[in-house]
Amino acid sequence: MKDLLQIEKLEKSSSSGPQPSFSRYEILKALEVMYRSGPVGRKRLSNILHLGEGSTRTILDHLQTAALIKTTKHGCELTDKGRRIAYKIMSRVVSEFELSENALVAGKFAYGIMVRDSASKVRNGIEQRDAAIRAGAKSATTIIYKNGKLVIPPEDRAPAKSWEDPLSMVNSKFQPQDNDVIIISGADHPFLAELGARAGLWTLLKDLS
Repeated sequence: MKDLLQIEKLEKSSSSGPQPSFSRYEILKALEVMYRSGPVGRKRLSNILHLGEGSTRTILDHLQTAALIKTTKHGCELTDKGRRIAYKIMSRVVSEFELSENALVAGKFAYGIMVRDSASKVRNGIEQRDAAIRAGAKSATTIIYKNGKLVIPPEDRAPAKSWEDPLSMVNSKFQPQDNDVIIISGADHPFLAELGARAGLWTLLKDLS
């Protein structure tokens, strides 16, 4: 998805100084917040992103320079261009939830994101796991809904019996359709679990048209 290149560029430092203390995943989250909830103030966004106000200000400055957001009396909101890009991304994200600690991932907290019709982009789940760990998660598990059942790649059959209960919870929570992908990320902090799931999401979005 070529629109992600814009977000990747925003992640990079705009000067010769130190690299910014935020990633493309916080930028993605900022766009999602404005897309789903409308205008947002810097302080509230800072709390949502678990970033300092300085880093949040930098994200907003970069987004404004790229003409993806504008400042109004109600806060920062998406421009038409920003809304088009956010829609293309968010239309693939069917649902996302905080989850209770479970056997699918390591960590005290878990977060799941379901991506519509993207099973063909998953090879063995390692790419999503590694991306989640680099983002700060402890682990991640990729699950595909295929032929009416949940499978964990690279296997093409139902997982071990010990995973039946957590997978039943996932199935009930997300209600997937064939070829949907669910990324579950685990961490010892809830936002790191979410960040890990977004990192796994990114590996799928970048290859989608």
